[in-house]
Amino acid sequence: MLWDIFKVVFVGIFRVIFNTLTKEEKEILKYCSERGEILWMQGDTIHGGFVRSGKHDFYKPEDREYAARYKSALKKLCNRGLVERNRGDLYQLTGRGFKSARSRSPLDVKKK
Repeated sequence: MLWDIFKVVFVGIFRVIFNTLTKEEKEILKYCSERGEILWMQGDTIHGGFVRSGKHDFYKPEDREYAARYKSALKKLCNRGLVERNRGDLYQLTGRGFKSARSRSPLDVKKK
């Protein structure tokens, strides 16, 4: 009986965590589901930097707010334990992150 209660509580917590991902968090996960690599791209000509998830860049030169939303989403994914900073500007999916990313229909992502 105690095990059944634990399962119900755990499933409820799991659903709350994964159903509350923002659109930006879900997109980052979806695009990096194959290799689990996310980069924070920053350079002299790039205003404020941007997130690269897999082969997809979340960057619009005319819209700095767009890139800032994805930077915030990357931080949230780290706080959730789905992504961890590997070294420098390289981030990697955790085991939980891969599970979540691969449940986001990676086949729906257009390959470049």
